[in-house]
Amino acid sequence: MAVTPAAENSNIWLLFACSQSRFTASLMNNVRFPYVAGATAQLILRAKDFPMISVKAESVQEKQLTIDAATSRHLMPLFLGSENMVVSFNDTGDVARDYTFSLQPNGLALASIVRDCWTDDETP
Repeated sequence: MAVTPAAENSNIWLLFACSQSRFTASLMNNVRFPYVAGATAQLILRAKDFPMISVKAESVQEKQLTIDAATSRHLMPLFLGSENMVVSFNDTGDVARDYTFSLQPNGLALASIVRDCWTDDETP
């Protein structure tokens, strides 16, 4: 598991986890989101030198928005190759929420995830 806090709010984290070769990425709140995100949320991921990406995330209780494992796995090169990432979504009141995460240096933090979640031919 690896986490990085949002620049705007130290209670918001971008979490990467790998279990039995299943990789997931989630937006987490230490306590709970102070607003309702809904059962699903459309997340917009923006990083320098990559196109803007829109993905669906499922709400888990009141403190986690998780991108499904298959999509998370396809996004791993984005997470590995970006210096920063902005994750945006609208809450159910249609208020835009933007969170900026530092993704570098990530060699040590993500080394075990890359090792445990990829075979040699899949490693980015």
